[in-house]
Amino acid sequence: MVMRDKRDAFWQRILDKKVTMEPLEALDKIQKLIDRKEELRGSRYTKNVKNTILVLQLVDGSLYSLRFILKDLKGEFDSHGFCEVWLADYTGREAYGDIELFCLVPPERWGFYQRPCPYRKPYG
Repeated sequence: MVMRDKRDAFWQRILDKKVTMEPLEALDKIQKLIDRKEELRGSRYTKNVKNTILVLQLVDGSLYSLRFILKDLKGEFDSHGFCEVWLADYTGREAYGDIELFCLVPPERWGFYQRPCPYRKPYG
């Protein structure tokens, strides 16, 4: 999950009135998580599993706040061994609400995937 340390988030809310993570901080955490997961993937799964998909949950910063940064980073995440890397935005998610997705890898799927009816019930 892409989120701030709980203590840091608590004090930033109280002292600085920061409710969400800064976009550059979120991007830094995303890159560190991808690197860490790549190390684990390389040491555990490469012999048995050829294709792996990584989905990172954004809990403390939204895709909306990252949209201007991400548009210039196409191809920057291709050096990892994951066949697909997705960001799933769980910020402000209501009950039965759909999530927004952003594909980082592969380049042919790069970009936002918004749900057409985000506030509908899933089955009815």
